[in-house]
Order: sequence, then C-alpha cells, then structure tokens
Amino acid sequence: MKKYKIANKKDLVSKRKFCYSKRKLKQRNEPNNRKEGDVVVAEITQKIQNLTLPPHIVRELGLSKDWKKDISPEFLEKIIKTAIKYKNVLKELSKY
Repeated sequence: MKKYKIANKKDLVSKRKFCYSKRKLKQRNEPNNRKEGDVVVAEITQKIQNLTLPPHIVRELGLSKDWKKDISPEFLEKIIKTAIKYKNVLKELSKY
C-alpha cells in the first residue's frame, strides 16, 4: 500500500472537493429510469404542498383555506404534461 505525502491540509481539502465533485458529476450523468414527466409532477406536487400564501392573498384570489387539498393529482399531472409538451414555446414566451 502506497503512502501519499500531503504537504498541508489545504491539499487534502482540495482533493476531497475534487473527488466529491467528480462523484456528483457521475451521479448527474447516470441515466434516470423515471420519465421526465413523473419526476416533474412529483417535484411540483411537493412544492405546492410546501407553498404558503398570506391570508389576504388567498382571499383576493378567491381560494378556500385548504386550497392545496382541492388540487387533484390527475389535474396537476395533466397541466405538467401539457407544459412539457410546449416547453420550447413557454421558454420563448418567458423572454417577453
């Protein structure tokens, strides 16, 4: 077993960061078994459940107090699949 001599702790830290970032890159580049739509639906559903609006905004929009529960997963999935379908158009519209 070879022993590597490290000049100082900074070298050790930089080597760890490099290994960590290399591992992260590898994980990001691995193919995902899930469809893009399924991942997006799950993320959006989680974001909506964590969303909090001030009471005066909820009243102005005409929403009920438990408006998050009223959104069905099927409806949310339908909206997100439509958004994915027209992704390029939505990206172009976001520029204006």
